[in-house]
Amino acid sequence: MSRLFRRFNGGPAELNTSLKSWYNVIVADGPKSQELSYTSNAWVDVRDAALAHVLALQKEAAGGERIVFSAGSFVWQEWLDIVNTIQPYPLPNHSPTKGIPGLEKSHRIQYDTAKEKIFGIKFKTMGETSRGTLEDFAQKGWWWCSMNTTSCLGASA
Repeated sequence: MSRLFRRFNGGPAELNTSLKSWYNVIVADGPKSQELSYTSNAWVDVRDAALAHVLALQKEAAGGERIVFSAGSFVWQEWLDIVNTIQPYPLPNHSPTKGIPGLEKSHRIQYDTAKEKIFGIKFKTMGETSRGTLEDFAQKGWWWCSMNTTSCLGASA
């Protein structure tokens, strides 16, 4: 199961927008500009998101609340820095994109996640999410796939 977002049986070109963006930056030699430090957003591991949905139905305190469920803000360079520390690296014959190591990071978007305390969940780290996602890609044979194709010949789904 893809650890970052969801299980997907097609090739990388058919991934959902979020996971395709992650794949493009991390696996498919993504952008190497300072944009890596300025484009920020929020992230959460799909396993944590699934648990939060279940707990939202079980916890009375969650009733009637609007809750932003996020492990935190990120800029792409943070993912690249973390992926480059994973040993052993899960994708054979592939080196992770480096981006611009040491680039000053700016989280331009911050979310109020105070209501998340209702759930008491300890979020997966970026490292745990990255390793799981890369291991899933390796299992599917996606480290060599082109984003311009709709499937990967010989890759398992």
